[in-house]
Amino acid sequence: MNITQLVFSWPREAQYSCESDTYEGWAIEDYSLEISDIPLQVGDLRHWEGKQWQVAAIHAYSPQNETNNGFNEVILTLSGEIPYRDPWQQDDARLMYICINGEDFSFGWPQRQEFFPHVGSDAPQLEGWQVTSIHEFQGTQTNNNHYYSQVLICWCAPTQVTALREATVSA
Repeated sequence: MNITQLVFSWPREAQYSCESDTYEGWAIEDYSLEISDIPLQVGDLRHWEGKQWQVAAIHAYSPQNETNNGFNEVILTLSGEIPYRDPWQQDDARLMYICINGEDFSFGWPQRQEFFPHVGSDAPQLEGWQVTSIHEFQGTQTNNNHYYSQVLICWCAPTQVTALREATVSA
């Protein structure tokens, strides 16, 4: 299964109006998520916010534990042109997590690894859901295009189901 963070990159000039589609300045970004069997390719199209978007770049991340899932960060623009993205400080950890419950998802960008969700914790921004498993991905050291140094994909289950399962196992 391919888990993809969709990064819709608006031209800075389009912050208040979608009339401009040039990328002379830095971009403003909105995020979404796509889970599919078939990975996206450069040039693929998606519709979002009443506009047609084209995949401009794909950044694949390496799994750090055993998983059949893959994680990609896909940059989409109105023109298919690769935008300028504000660089992160090289010394800073660039961390992200995605909590997925099958119906919804949430993103988080913690400042430090100790603020990552962990198995058994409540899923941030998904009330009534708990993290049941985590898959870790990392950007490759040789590719400076990776926006994140570490990404966690957190699979979640309803808190009541998790508590019932734990009670059954311990009985």
